[in-house]
Formats: sequence, structure tokens, C-alpha cells
Amino acid sequence: MMKLMILFSILIHSSISNADTSCLETTNKAEIQKIVSQLIDRHFPSLVNAWSEGRIIYKETKSQEYFFGTFPKLSDVLSFKDKKRFFLEISTHIYNCSPPQEALKAILIHELKHLEDYEQRGFFKFIGLASKLTYFKSRARYERQTDLYTMEEGYASGLKTYRNWIYSKLNKNELQTKQCYYFTPEEIDHWIKNKEYDDKGFVVKYCQSFIDKERRRRNLRR
Repeated sequence: MMKLMILFSILIHSSISNADTSCLETTNKAEIQKIVSQLIDRHFPSLVNAWSEGRIIYKETKSQEYFFGTFPKLSDVLSFKDKKRFFLEISTHIYNCSPPQEALKAILIHELKHLEDYEQRGFFKFIGLASKLTYFKSRARYERQTDLYTMEEGYASGLKTYRNWIYSKLNKNELQTKQCYYFTPEEIDHWIKNKEYDDKGFVVKYCQSFIDKERRRRNLRR
């Protein structure tokens, strides 16, 4: 189970490459904490106690592989709901190279939605979620449903801004992965205009390379 939990924490982080572009925006810990507090008060009443009691732990990292990540404290997985602790990981590299504030709010809504999911799931349901996220289709649907929540809460424009910002930092393979797992700017525009989401269409358009790899892997097992 420990290996599964470690894999889960790796999978759920928002990955980036080391390739960088000019950074025009900056932020800091105090500003991010203020934004998180405001977003929780407005959108996540179930997380208010966890945040005020310090059970959502703001953890700074120096990672250049991801900027934002959320995951439960592994030792608390079997604890009662009001005892569980969670990590909100923020890479300090974001302080000197931040997306615009509307984009920062959007990606934080996305991450806080993950925290809400963890907080509301019991042990077995959480293990089920962690298991599903090891499969690309299941993870893509989960991440895209989280994006959909973010947009429905009024942050579609900010999410598009974030995706354009992060795309400039990705190599070709990383970009293909992002396009499969998360809403693309094109899809966000379509949703803003039509308020509809083609759950099957994205698989064909953005995830075909993953599908092909999965098929080859399964064929090798036969």
C-alpha cells in the first residue's frame, strides 16, 4: 500500500519541465496563503476547519518538476475525518516566476478540489481513487472533472490563462500529457461558449498516443 500511496502523490502533482520562459509575475507565501484562505471561505466550506486548525499544511519545496501539489498525510489515512492532515505543496520557484493572479486562483481551486475529495473519502474509497489514478484514462477523467468544477465555479478564464502559461514551459511529450489529462485552452473556449463538454471526444483527440501505448503494453502481456 505504501508504494501505491507514494505513486499517487507523484501522479497528482502538476508537472512542469525545467525549460523556462521570461517570468513577468511574482508572488510569495503570504499572498498564496491569503488566496487559499479566501478560496476556502468562498468555495470549500468543508475545508474551513481543516485550514483554520492547521490540518492543511502549507509545505514549501524546491522542486522544478512541479509547482503545485496536494496529497494526504500518509500516516493519517486511517484517522477520523476531523483528524486528517493534508499537504498543500508549493514550489518556491513559483515565487519568482508566477502565473497571473487569475491563473493562480484557478489552479489553486483545482488543487483545493483535490483536497476536498481526499477529506471526504474514507480509507477504502481513497485507496480506490489512488488505484484508478494509475491508469491514464481514469486519471484524465478525474483531472478533467476537477477542471470542470473549477470552470463552473467561475474560473474558466483563469484556468485558460494558467494552461497557456504552463504550456510555454513544456517539452513536446509533457505537452501531450497535459493535453490528455487536463482541459486545453481550446476546450476551455468551447466550454465558455457552449457550456458543454465532450467527455469522449477528448480521448480521441488528445489521448490517442496513450491509448496506443496501453494497447501495446497489453499485447505484450498476452
